[in-house]
Amino acid sequence: MDKWRCRICGYDHEGKEPPEACPWCGAPKPEFVLLECAWDGTCGDGPADRNELLLTPEKAQVQGTNAAGNRENIFAALGLEYGSYSRYQTQLEALNNPRINSVLGGLKRSHRNNAAVLINALKRSLPPAREGFAEILLQLELNLKLAEGAQKTFRGFQAEALDEDVKELFDNMARAEAVHAALLRSIQAEIMSGTFPVVFYCPACGVELDFGAGAKQGMVRQCPECGEEYELYLTEGDFKLRRIRQNLPG
Repeated sequence: MDKWRCRICGYDHEGKEPPEACPWCGAPKPEFVLLECAWDGTCGDGPADRNELLLTPEKAQVQGTNAAGNRENIFAALGLEYGSYSRYQTQLEALNNPRINSVLGGLKRSHRNNAAVLINALKRSLPPAREGFAEILLQLELNLKLAEGAQKTFRGFQAEALDEDVKELFDNMARAEAVHAALLRSIQAEIMSGTFPVVFYCPACGVELDFGAGAKQGMVRQCPECGEEYELYLTEGDFKLRRIRQNLPG
């Protein structure tokens, strides 16, 4: 069974032939390429340069071999992908046209998929994180880099602006990004020093479960609201919750 991917939105289709139209974005059949050979130009419904527009985990693996050197570009690419995803989401909420929304929904999913691939490449490039906080530290680092980049960009816009009101606008935006960056750095410092608590929402009722600073795998907490008991365990560098006792109604 062959697997085809829509070049426009990233939808995957399994079958001997691609569909006549993409069920996500409506792209016609020629916009599908065979995944098994999307990067060597030997198959698919278009030349290799069109296939190169796709971003797959396999390609990200190759690009991420020397991930330390590519890290800044990955951060920048994630900022673009998240921005595009947010833009399409905002437009979907504002528009009420099924055909337009179908296309925008497919494009939004494409950017979400690209962001997921880039996140995996970023994970391979970052040094080992503090035990239990791998995902949180990754996201904090991403937000910090984007805030620092935005601050620099806004300062450049401020310097180029001719209108004083526009200068003030970009000055205020740059100052706000500086505050955001300082907040993110302070949280990073707390985590790395071991003073930031391990806290979860109770999966059953949503109340906070606080395991405290310096939490370790195997610690158990009972939810003060619903009585469910959960154990802390580690997987892929992150703390997770495992329910060990269900509080059944009497």
